[in-house]
Amino acid sequence: MTSLYLKILFRTLHYQRTVHDYNAVPNWSYFSHPGRKMTIPFIFKVVEAEEAREIAAWVAAARENKALIPNKAGPKRFWAAISSLASPPPKALEAVRERVESRLELKGNPVCPVFGHYVSFVEPGGFIHTHTDPFPQGARHVRVNVLVQHAVAGGKPVLECREITIPPGHAWAFRPDACAHGTFPVLGHLPRINISFGYAVAEAYRLPNEETIAVPDAPIFDPVEP
Repeated sequence: MTSLYLKILFRTLHYQRTVHDYNAVPNWSYFSHPGRKMTIPFIFKVVEAEEAREIAAWVAAARENKALIPNKAGPKRFWAAISSLASPPPKALEAVRERVESRLELKGNPVCPVFGHYVSFVEPGGFIHTHTDPFPQGARHVRVNVLVQHAVAGGKPVLECREITIPPGHAWAFRPDACAHGTFPVLGHLPRINISFGYAVAEAYRLPNEETIAVPDAPIFDPVEP
């Protein structure tokens, strides 16, 4: 237990040191409301290594050509709707989208009307702030994120104060309107490149083995790499 607390303290202090200029530190009080619930993410294999490299190169070229928009919600973050990019997406991206929709039975569902499908590019030192996504009442928002390029260190998704390890080639699906999410800062020399597919689904829709549990009273992380 002592070891876990030390790891949490180290991560928190490192986070504060990395982003102090942005004045954003982990806000654990965000999760302290009694009775708050979280939805467990569904993690599954969806992309091969060569496909991931091809998609990542396409997004990196868009960043180099200044086609990605700075995200004012956090430092060193850039994004763009896939449909807005002049350069046509590689066939690998369409193949991944089709696999996502087949695996999660999302084919035919409307694309998320708020953010749609988009690419995300977070440079070293950048991070995604803790937030939930706005969404119209009467529908459920499902988002599927595919990391096509992992950071050297850091940059893992944090869902309701739990850091999630995503194996290479895998995606994670969750409810971003109901689940507070973000990341720790990206470390090392590589950017974090993510493809995000968003859908509006019926109230009755459930992710595979979806379940809801109480949010823990204290932040919990997967094991921290040395």
